[in-house]
Amino acid sequence: NHNQKYIIPTQGAGNLYIFDYGSPQLCGTAGCLYSVYNSEGKTLLEFIANRNLPEGAKLVEVSKTVNQAFPCLTITQNTNTDGLLSQTEFCYQKGKYIRLNQDFVSGGKYE
Repeated sequence: NHNQKYIIPTQGAGNLYIFDYGSPQLCGTAGCLYSVYNSEGKTLLEFIANRNLPEGAKLVEVSKTVNQAFPCLTITQNTNTDGLLSQTEFCYQKGKYIRLNQDFVSGGKYE
């Protein structure tokens, strides 16, 4: 069982819980299913991600940007271009996380 749970504190809105199911049934060529819940158990975001990243790269990072007490989340993934990573920012709006923007960074900065 590869189930992992990450807890992210919010600013006064309880905790966020990120579930990494790590189950072969919930994984495909693009990666595995991850879910972000709030303290009440409401799903705020679901995303497919591949956890195989370059050394030092973090799959989910908590941004310094906070919206309605919830921090924005940056999800890092490999791209089809060698050495290039995508970083997608999701921020809390109207009861759930929505995708705001995507940047591309060189994976070399982690070496």
